[in-house]
Amino acid sequence: WFPLPYYHLRRALKKLAAHDPSITPPFAGSVYPTACANLGPRTCCHLHHDINNYSGLPCWVLAFGDYDSKLGGHMVLPQFRMYIEFPPGASILLSSAGIKHGNTLTQPGERRYSFTQFCPGGLLRYVAYGFRLARQVKELGADVQQKMEERAGETWKQQYARFSTPATVVRDRRWVRRQEKKELLGLV
Repeated sequence: WFPLPYYHLRRALKKLAAHDPSITPPFAGSVYPTACANLGPRTCCHLHHDINNYSGLPCWVLAFGDYDSKLGGHMVLPQFRMYIEFPPGASILLSSAGIKHGNTLTQPGERRYSFTQFCPGGLLRYVAYGFRLARQVKELGADVQQKMEERAGETWKQQYARFSTPATVVRDRRWVRRQEKKELLGLV
């Protein structure tokens, strides 16, 4: 459902790996550079924003354990006034930087864990700034910083524009597949 943010992240991480080959993802088969396991035994996250996460890519959250999802462990999205039953094995993609979220407690004696994959925003800024820290780029001036962000596709508007709609998601997936084929052929 997020082909353009996926492709943007994959390309940025490819540049990062070329810059420093010692940087590797936590495991194969995932585009996310970071993962976190919350091993409870009754994992409950208070309502929060993950302000350091990259807002242009949704985080992936998986719940697991042994609990009655009718009585607890609900995903809470207060901005949407939603409590979502979230049984073991359920997952969600959400912009954890932009959407306040959390979950409710489970019943005493039950076990609930979560596994999250995400991308720190500073990682993509580091790539966008030519492998320099944000504080180093700020010293160059706001105009230079803005131009670097625009060139790398990191402005708020550029990040937002990468989110597909129901009407564009199929087209966007096809575009990403074409780009990936071109990469394999060495055309990009």
